[in-house]
Amino acid sequence: MTRVSRRAALGMAGAMAVGGPLWAADTASAAPLQAADSPSPVPAALLEARRQKSNPSFSLLTYRHMDELFATAPVQTGHWTHTLQRSPLRLPPDLQVRIGDRTAGLEDTLEDLRVNAMLVMRDGKLVSEIHRNGGSEQTRYIGFSMSKSWISILFGIIQSQGHIGSSDTPVVHYLPELRGTAYDNVTLKNLLTMRAGTSWIEDYAPGSALDAVRDGSTNAETMFYEDYAKELKAVAPPGTKFNYSTLDTELVGKILARVTGKSIAELMTELIWQPAGMESPGYWVMQGPHGRQHEWYGAGYAATMRDFGRLGQLMLDGGSVRGRQVVPRAWVEESTTTPLPDKTYFYFWWGLPGIDGFAANGFGGQHVYVDRKTRTVMVIACYGGPPGTQDLFKQVIAALGHARP
Repeated sequence: MTRVSRRAALGMAGAMAVGGPLWAADTASAAPLQAADSPSPVPAALLEARRQKSNPSFSLLTYRHMDELFATAPVQTGHWTHTLQRSPLRLPPDLQVRIGDRTAGLEDTLEDLRVNAMLVMRDGKLVSEIHRNGGSEQTRYIGFSMSKSWISILFGIIQSQGHIGSSDTPVVHYLPELRGTAYDNVTLKNLLTMRAGTSWIEDYAPGSALDAVRDGSTNAETMFYEDYAKELKAVAPPGTKFNYSTLDTELVGKILARVTGKSIAELMTELIWQPAGMESPGYWVMQGPHGRQHEWYGAGYAATMRDFGRLGQLMLDGGSVRGRQVVPRAWVEESTTTPLPDKTYFYFWWGLPGIDGFAANGFGGQHVYVDRKTRTVMVIACYGGPPGTQDLFKQVIAALGHARP
């Protein structure tokens, strides 16, 4: 098989690996939600471009140009930058990576996995930074559901400031408009651990209700994502069953904005981006009805690879940067290690099988992986590739050994 034909085949295989063609998960729906079916104020050509953002023929570009497709809210840098020193460690130039039944060099592996960029840090120092397909150090990549982990960080900070009570507080204490819904007996902890017990199904297949929710709230600008909360039913006792739900993150983000009186972009700027010395501005993609939008809390944050790496390092270092405690150390520990029945999901952070660490994971192959034992952080930005980036992370760790820079 030629290189070109192999790449095309792998792209199609990757699309199917996430439950059907990637672009099929981003189309308009006929689901019976009145707000989603309202006429969109978005020009037809732009609306179609938004709906095609995950088409594997285009996502190589769209996943790093989301601010040209959607309204955004900026997250600003401060007066100092946490400069990343270069590590003397290097990935072996002849590194061979095994993904599934295929072994290949690093460049071919990145091509197979449809990787736009990869960054590796060891002990807080930059080991490797690879940008492909026209990207650069200044490129801001969409993290999609990695955003959930940043909301978790904000939650811990804001709770420590006294704006939020115990994680066992009922959601309706902060969102009384949800009284009488499936969220009546759900706590903040149930949201953070994706155990709300509602009938939510994270399935964006064409024609599904959630396809309509996502399309109406982000692409068409006719409804808020969280409007769907009132449509759900209670199907399990809260806290008993893991059920991945972007809606749960939307509700947590809404609570944070409400109790502080600030937008999530403002909170991200004031509580994380500036205190942690981030290098480049980030941004949140907006969702909601035209003219009344707010940040897409569950999947809308974009930043550079280095700043995503700094976020992983911040958590690896117990929430501190150069002696400055940005995130409460107790929250870092609680949110990334709390024992749960399946031990694969914490407080908007994922576990890593076979690794003493945690991960922020996003649709289409966006990841920040953290390994405590070797103090390794890896950021990877894909454009809808097949599974395999966790295997790549493990082999990167092995290639670097246990050396310290």
